[in-house]
Amino acid sequence: MKRLSLLPILFLLSACSVYKSQGRKAFESDSSGNLKTYSLVSCKKQNSITAWFQSEFPNKIYELVLTEPDLEIWKGANSDDTVEVRAVQINAAGQIACSYEFANEGAWRSYQKDFIHELENNMMTAD
Repeated sequence: MKRLSLLPILFLLSACSVYKSQGRKAFESDSSGNLKTYSLVSCKKQNSITAWFQSEFPNKIYELVLTEPDLEIWKGANSDDTVEVRAVQINAAGQIACSYEFANEGAWRSYQKDFIHELENNMMTAD
């Protein structure tokens, strides 16, 4: 009878050893950067003079990712390895510029298509 009562305890101990395995630790460390996609930093309305000034004299080097008649997307690298993405939506009421931050270049590459698709299909709003 005592041997039967030890069986569930041994089963639980073996399950705990699987949970703490090296494979799981490697999985968690590899996937941690990819779980966080991006976050919205800010959105604001811009008049045409402000928009022109920011496009002509940006505060850092940006790479043009997408240009459409009503949407521009720019990407820049931050000093902490995060990626800043600026989306400028142009409509009859003016321009709305939103800044987003991705965890790293890998996260940007992984979610770039979905992010652009989302912006193309939805209107941005400023606070």
